Amino acid sequence: MKSLIENNFLRVDALYRNTNNRKKDEDEFNKFFWFNDNKGINNVSGFRPKSRSDIKSNDILDCAFCILVTNLGENEWPDELNPETGQFTYYGDNREPGKSINSTSVGGNKFLESVFEKLHFQSKSDIQPTLCFQVQKDKDNKSYMRFIGLAAPGAQGLSSSDDLVAVWKIRDNLRFQNYRSIFTILKVEIISKSWLDDLVKGIKPHESMH
Repeated sequence: MKSLIENNFLRVDALYRNTNNRKKDEDEFNKFFWFNDNKGINNVSGFRPKSRSDIKSNDILDCAFCILVTNLGENEWPDELNPETGQFTYYGDNREPGKSINSTSVGGNKFLESVFEKLHFQSKSDIQPTLCFQVQKDKDNKSYMRFIGLAAPGAQGLSSSDDLVAVWKIRDNLRFQNYRSIFTILKVEIISKSWLDDLVKGIKPHESMH
């Protein structure tokens, strides 16, 4: 599907060229996520938070929004999207032994703890939006990002003890934990850059005019 980057919109299932360098002419993904504060997002991890311009903090817990990236193809960490229900299973970023579950460098698991805590304690208006993308390659091995959609933590019929679960893994005879989280992809087909601009400025999602 042709992208809408030139119109400053993201559309569900559209592909966006990703060169990991916004300065390259063919890049779409990193150009789109570059903002008026002259900052973008990191381009290497599964969790890619965007900082706010109204506060001086790079802590993921203070982000304007967060991008989740998956390839939907890892056997050990089987992220999964149900296209009919919109239920999206996403594994956290503590994928090696040696650290506690929420002590990762990017802080992805801290972010999961935070948004699900806000969900469980009815602070939904404080939950940062989450945008989900799938990495895809074409026949020439060029990388694209498919926009899966805007996600909300939790799913219909799941209790607070089931939507964020710590799971055990063993590697090299060492045990460690990671999170398995359940999100729901919302029925929102298009995301405007203007809405994201407002989030970066510190405007809450429901207070934006876009």
